[in-house]
Formats: sequence, C-alpha cells, structure tokens
Amino acid sequence: MSKEIDTENLKELTPKLAAALAKQDDLRLDNVSTISDAVAVELAKHKGDFLALDGLATISDSVAVALAKHNGRALRLGLTSISDAVAAALGKSKNEQLELDNLTAISDAAAKSLAERKGTLSLSGLTTISEAIAQEFAKLKGGLWLGGLKTISDAAAAALCKRKESISFEKLQTISVGVATAIVQRTEENETIILSGLTNISADVAVVLAKHVGPLELDGLTDLSEEVARALSKHKGSLSLKGVTALSDSSAQALSEQKGDVLSLTGLMTASNAAITMLAKHKHVELDGLTSIPDAVAEALAKQKNSLSLNGLKTISDVVAKTLAKHKGEGSYENGLSLNGLESISASVIEALCKHVGDLSLDGLKSITDANAIVLGEHKGTLSLAGLTTLSEAAARALAGHKEDVYLFGLNEASQQLFDTAKSKPKVKPKKGGKKKQVVLEFEVKRGSVNSSDCDKVTKAVITKAIACCEQNKHKEAAELVFPLMHVEWDWSAGNGGDTDEFFEAPYPEVMWKKKTCALQVEEEGRELIITASVLFTIQGKADMDLDKLEEFIDENSMYVCGCFTFGGLGFTRTEGDNVRVISIDGEPV
Repeated sequence: MSKEIDTENLKELTPKLAAALAKQDDLRLDNVSTISDAVAVELAKHKGDFLALDGLATISDSVAVALAKHNGRALRLGLTSISDAVAAALGKSKNEQLELDNLTAISDAAAKSLAERKGTLSLSGLTTISEAIAQEFAKLKGGLWLGGLKTISDAAAAALCKRKESISFEKLQTISVGVATAIVQRTEENETIILSGLTNISADVAVVLAKHVGPLELDGLTDLSEEVARALSKHKGSLSLKGVTALSDSSAQALSEQKGDVLSLTGLMTASNAAITMLAKHKHVELDGLTSIPDAVAEALAKQKNSLSLNGLKTISDVVAKTLAKHKGEGSYENGLSLNGLESISASVIEALCKHVGDLSLDGLKSITDANAIVLGEHKGTLSLAGLTTLSEAAARALAGHKEDVYLFGLNEASQQLFDTAKSKPKVKPKKGGKKKQVVLEFEVKRGSVNSSDCDKVTKAVITKAIACCEQNKHKEAAELVFPLMHVEWDWSAGNGGDTDEFFEAPYPEVMWKKKTCALQVEEEGRELIITASVLFTIQGKADMDLDKLEEFIDENSMYVCGCFTFGGLGFTRTEGDNVRVISIDGEPV
C-alpha cells in the first residue's frame, strides 16, 4: 500500500499531486488557498470519507462545477462568500454532507440552490436568516446544520420549523413566545431541545418551553426568577440548567417539584442549606458545583434514587463520607457515587467511602498510599481512579485484586505495567475430568462508525449532543448519552464453521447490553460518532476443555461474526477491528 502524503504544509497543488492525494481517505488541505480547474477535477475523484479545503475563501464557477462531482462522503469548503452561480453548482453535489460553515450571509437565490441538495448541508456561520431563506431551507431533503443562529424572527422560525428533519437553535441569544412556540410544536416527544445560547427568558417563554415532553437544555441561563422556575417546574423531561450559579429558596422549591428524569444544576454554587435539601427531593438532581456540604444536607442527598454526583466537593468530613456511602439508588445502574473533586482524602474518609456498594469515582485523587490502595481494593463495585499517574508495586497489587473494573486511564507507562503484571497470571490449562468450567468471554468492536443520515430524530438528537460533548472533551458524558441506545446481539450459530459444542455446554447464555458487563468509549471524528464497545459474558465450558485449542478455534472460525452491536437500531457502517477473546476460566485470568 502506498504511503500517505503529508498535507499539513501543502500550499499549492498540481493536477498530478491532486490525483495522488485523491486516493487517500481523509484528506485535509487547510493551507491551500487557490486551485485550478484541473486540480479541482482530480480532487473531485476523491472517494474517501472526508475532503476538507478550509483554505479556499473563494472559488470560481468552474471550480465549483468540478468539486460538485466529489464522490466522497463529505466535502468541506472554507468559503467566506458565495455567488449565486457557485451555489447553483454546489446545489447539484451528490456527496452525503456539504459543509460551508465560514459563510456569514447568503442570498435568497443561493439558499434556493443549496436547498436542492439531497444530503446534509452545514451553514453554521449564519447568525440569522430571513423568512424567504427559511422557506427554502424547509424544503431541504436532508440534514441541516444552522448551529450559529443567534436571532430569528417569528415568521422565519415558523417557516423553518416546517422541516421534518432536525434543526439546531443551540446558539439563539434571544427568543420570543412565537419562536418558542414554533420550536416546541415541531419537536417530537423525547427529542432534545437545546437553547443554551439564551442568558435569560421571560416567564411566558418558560411556560411555552415547559410544554415540550422531552429533554430541555437551557444551560446559558445564569439565574432564575421564581416565576420562571415555577413555569419550568411543569416541564416533563430532563431539564438542564448548568449555567445557574445561585438559586433562591423559592426557586429551589419550585424546581424540586419538576417531574423529569434529571435536573442538572452543575453550576450551582450559591444556595442555602434549605434550598439544597429541597432540591434533593427531585428524582435525580446533579449538583457538581457545590464545593462543600454540611452533614444535614449530605443526609438528604444520600436519599437520591439515582446516581449521586458531587464532583465540586473539595473536602469532606468523616461524617459526610459515612453518610454519602449509604447512598443506594433504586436499581443496579443507579448506585454510582462520583466525587471527582477530591484531590486528597484521609484514610478514614477512604475507609468510609469504600463501604458504598456501587460504582465509585474518585478521579481527582493524584496519589494514594499503599494502605489506602488496600482498602480501595476491597470496594464492591466499579472503581474509577483516572487521576492517578503513579502506583507503587504494593498499591498496584492491591488494586489489581479488586473484583470489578478499575479505571486507571492516567497511569504512566511504568505504573501501568506494574498494574497489568499484578492483574495477569500465567495461563491455566484446565485438566481433563473434574467439574465444568466457568468461561468468561469478551466481544469487542473497535471504532465503529455511525451513519446519522439513517437514524430517527431521537437518535440524531443524541448523536448531535454526544458529538458536542466529545468536541468539549466530555467523553464520559457522551458515553452516558449513547449507552441507553446501544444493543448487542449474539447468534452462536453464525460462526464461519466449527462446532462450539466441543468446548461449551448447552444451554448457551443470552448476551445482553447492561452496565455491569459492558464498556463503552465514544469519540468524534469529522462530525461522525465513533464508538468502541465491548461486552463480557459467561458460558459453561466442558470439564476437559483445552484453553489453547479454544483460543485457536475462536481465531480460526472468526467467532466475532456471531456478534453485532447496534446504536439506535442501526449497525456500524465500518469498524477498525472486531474480536472475541477469553478473559478468564474459573476466575483465573488468561
């Protein structure tokens, strides 16, 4: 295979060089500011995933005609202005996605031409649009990205909201009752409305927005009047108010009555003990902005029915730690306790927290003593210590003895090797005869790509939000969004030949997607969601099963084809590796 050409410093292209570059998959030419017709013809032959020409501020009509024939998935141009003729040419482009995010204005005629495309159109540089342009965009048969809109008239909003496909109003800075009504009326139940650009809203607007049944994000609001809080309390769906920094008792009382799945107040720093106690009555309130809590407030928060996140706490007393450790959600997935703001804690606090039964996250810890590591090793539930960079040999052994997953993403190479060595043991070949074996297998799909154009509106909304989280390096939040829409399927008869009965006893287990046995990583690349997923499952092995033969069988028969991960009901368009491996036999790692 030919070596890819380094494009980082390229400023000029010849037709010959363009022809060579067109054979690459992702092609980014950020520093090329002008191209000839001949170069455009060659680049249009690119069939890879992404072609980006961010350096092109303007192009001729003939270059536009040539680039419109691009056969790859996505084309991004850095145009800062666009003529009607260029728009007419690009409106005939056949690729899935056309990005023109540097445009700040377009004519009605240009909008009409671009709206004739069949794929996704991204114009995130537009800050406002007229009613005429909105009417044209409403006709677009594909995705429409207008994430930069700051203002829009009632008439334009009403016209634009006739679109059946998703629309982004995330950066709107002002909103009228008419605009709010148009947005709510066109948004389906359980679809997310994001209006995080708003810094304040009237009570009348809040009344309208509260009618939406589904997630509502108003993260730009910095404070809430009692009237607005009372209106929003009628909203049925997750409510995100991450920008609110202070809250009165009356507003807290109103919000505590809100019936959504999640009330996110992660920016709240100023509120009375009475206000926080009232908020704790909500089904699931997020209060990561609090830097300290008294014992009485901890008692109220520990009664939360879902995972408890208090990542803003810098210190906690032994009493508070013992109280929070009593937290127990309603189900096995809601038992998480996250205290990632703690950078150092005493042995007595660690001992108290380790009595919490469920997931425990202490990612703020920079170091731990051997004694504390021993205590943490006895914790029952997933343990996250992603802030640790080093471990002693004794600490590595202690944490390696933890019976569930331990996340140590920050370890340096030497400490990671210590942990891996402590975690692993020599392969055990089961002897013939004796009792049946408990075999734990892992099925993994690496970097699966999701095609959002085939998704329903709810799934598209999740993808949009997850991509936004990834762009802000909030990968854990992205994974939490994606997890509920994931599903795993497994068919034992789908392997490429071979008989699993030689190794395993019937009945074969059902492989299920659940937090206790599954892992998920979410990334973003070229506005695509990239997912790495894995699932562990236990099967009963025959007493005389041979480990080496089993691993050879798994490899030769491509057992991974038995499995399939789906997201929002759809499979991945491509992956960078699927695999099945043996993790342990009778509890012994292999």
